[in-house]
Amino acid sequence: MNANLKNGNIDDQTVIKLKKEVELAEKNVKKLKQDREMYQTLVNKINKDLSKGEMELSELKQKLNTFNTKSFITDHATLRYLERTGIIDIKKLKNTLLTDEVLHAIYMNAEKVYSNGYEFRIKNGKIVTILYDGEEL
Repeated sequence: MNANLKNGNIDDQTVIKLKKEVELAEKNVKKLKQDREMYQTLVNKINKDLSKGEMELSELKQKLNTFNTKSFITDHATLRYLERTGIIDIKKLKNTLLTDEVLHAIYMNAEKVYSNGYEFRIKNGKIVTILYDGEEL
């Protein structure tokens, strides 16, 4: 430290030098504040763009999920195609499914019956669905 500063005496040269240092520090602080404001504006814009991008991504994923899960052909149409092209003989399939146990359950107005490893669900005297034994809807 300068001897003049210890005594509380400051020469003109030191004052000028300190003023320049203060002026430079003020300019530096002002520039840093401007930079901070500019970067904060940029961060705000990036956050806004990110939020918009995330929303668009979510909407696109929902659309994709719709296409992945939505069937463009009904089970009835598929079954009729299989029947009409001869890939599956529906009458033969029905006879295979209607075992004596299944027919007995239908006649007894049962709600379900187990046969050949499958659970047959029955409503109003008709089989409405067939599940693997123990499978849940």
